[in-house]
Amino acid sequence: MSKNIPNKLLYILPEASKVTHMKYNVEFIKSLGEDCDMSVIIEKGDSDLKDYVTDVVYINKANKKQNKILRVLVTLFYIIKFRFQGYKKIYVHYSFLSAILASLLPGNTVYYWNCGLPFKYKRSKLVMAYEFVAYHMIDYLVTGTEELGKMYANYYKFSSRKIRAIPNWINIEQFNNEFDKIDAANIFKELKIENTNRVLFFNQRLSERKGAHYIMKVMESMASDVIMIVTNDGPYKETLLREIKDNNMENRFRVIGKVAHHRILEILKITDLYVLSSEEEGMSHSLLEAMAAGVATVAFDVGSTYEMYPDIYKNYVVKNLDINEYVAKIKYLLSNEIERKEFGSTMKSWVQKYDKPTVLELFKNNITNS
Repeated sequence: MSKNIPNKLLYILPEASKVTHMKYNVEFIKSLGEDCDMSVIIEKGDSDLKDYVTDVVYINKANKKQNKILRVLVTLFYIIKFRFQGYKKIYVHYSFLSAILASLLPGNTVYYWNCGLPFKYKRSKLVMAYEFVAYHMIDYLVTGTEELGKMYANYYKFSSRKIRAIPNWINIEQFNNEFDKIDAANIFKELKIENTNRVLFFNQRLSERKGAHYIMKVMESMASDVIMIVTNDGPYKETLLREIKDNNMENRFRVIGKVAHHRILEILKITDLYVLSSEEEGMSHSLLEAMAAGVATVAFDVGSTYEMYPDIYKNYVVKNLDINEYVAKIKYLLSNEIERKEFGSTMKSWVQKYDKPTVLELFKNNITNS
């Protein structure tokens, strides 16, 4: 599929997957490909992109164990190949290796996306050096918000002029089409929850980084009619199950493991309050989904979370990982239905600024057409 459009973009994606957040990138690429001469390198996995972009190649389509040196050589080969086809502007999503390789070729303009808090956690000197080199070789860091970008610039010692803020997004029309069809009564019945119960929902990876160790601390302070639904898996799962058993709370939890995306929407349909107790977040997709569902959310002030909230409800973003204040905020909202519903309604309106067409236009203005 060829296009008579002067702007050419090479998009490098580390993984094509329908079950991880990378599915958002595949959908985004399809939309970008409608009016941009874009080719794609996918490092791992398969996709259905060939009808949406000019060209797509796979480094490891079968997703099998691969020789690292061979991976480097093959990736560099394709970057050079696309360079000879006129692709000098390269957007790399979360792959330090490809960002470095793309930056090796003089004349390329390399945009590298990263959105998290990696500098909060100890890594080896070799890993830190590798990251430091990558951030100084690229031309621009693309991340969720300006403030998060400044954290990167300060930590890795590069100019803030290299920052391009482009938020994560949600397809609100698609979300609403699915969400509005869900019958809440069926979900209550299936999960054996009464519609008179108040429902909390935790949908992060079950690890301490994502706040799984706060789940029991939250529930210990809640009234007996409060039910907590927990999805996803992770290293903290067995500990959580043991905590639930030790506290005789089996009837107040629904721990249902990793679920398909539509299942998340079904649970949000019956959720009174979303629990985002992560100690590490870049720009949370799950928060965007809770917003789109009109669900009030209490979160910790990490990453871009504070910036994502409307000013009127920023007091529900708890600073300093203060779990006592966090629990108090949840208890207050559960006991104040009017405040909780107004909060959710405001979030549903606020999330419009992260709608896919808006972010798509921002991407084009800052990268594709720049």
